[in-house]
Amino acid sequence: MPNAGKSDSGLHSLNTMTIPLSGKAYTPWLYSTSKFKVTKGVVQNMSISNEDVIKLIQDAFPDAEISVDGDGYKYETTVISSEFNGLNTLKRHQAVYAAVDSAITSGDLHALTIHAKTPDEA
Repeated sequence: MPNAGKSDSGLHSLNTMTIPLSGKAYTPWLYSTSKFKVTKGVVQNMSISNEDVIKLIQDAFPDAEISVDGDGYKYETTVISSEFNGLNTLKRHQAVYAAVDSAITSGDLHALTIHAKTPDEA
C-alpha cells in the first residue's frame, strides 16, 4: 500500500506519495505523468479501458479484427485489416496512431505497442 502524506486540506497529495518498487521508493508522477490528473487537489485516474481503445481503432478500421491488452498505462494491440495491403510497417503504425490520437493527446493513452497485419500475414 502506498504511503501518502495528507495536505492541510486533508486530501492525499501526490508530492508526498511513495510506492515501493524493488526495495526503493519513487514519486509516481516522474514515471507516469499521463496516468493521473490533479484538479483542485483531487487525483483522477486518466487511463482508458481496453474496450475504448478497440472502439477508437474500430471506428477507423470497421472491418478489422482487433485485440487490445492493457493495464491502464501500457497497451498492446493487434490489428488485422486488408487496409494494410501495400503499406509498410511505418504507414500501418501511423494509421493506427491516427485512430487513437485523441486518447494520446488527452493523456488517457500513454504507451501503445502496435502489431498491424494484413489478413494474409495473420
